[in-house]
Amino acid sequence: MKPAIQHNESLEKAARFDFVTAKKAAMITRAINHKLRQRMLGLLEENGQLVASEVYLKLRLDESAASQQLSILRRAGIVSTERSQQNHRHILYSLNHVRINEIMQCVNALVGASTQANNEV
Repeated sequence: MKPAIQHNESLEKAARFDFVTAKKAAMITRAINHKLRQRMLGLLEENGQLVASEVYLKLRLDESAASQQLSILRRAGIVSTERSQQNHRHILYSLNHVRINEIMQCVNALVGASTQANNEV
């Protein structure tokens, strides 16, 4: 009888767990896995670009809470920022679709690998 999962020796030797990279990846997935930040992402999806004050007004949030959550999304690369042409004091937030696609490809690969491993057991 064949084992459910066949191992490739060359892959086993090449694979080293990089804790720093894993920690960064966890930070990115935690940024997405938060109800308030998910609402912010939905709002940005609907509106394209918004300044922070529009985000906190539309979501009925405290200004500092909104800024903190937007900062987490920005550090994860999920949202992009640029200065407003009309008022240089305002920062416009928008979704970074390239980064979101990269993240979703990784997540789908992990979920697919996990699902496949569970089906083989």
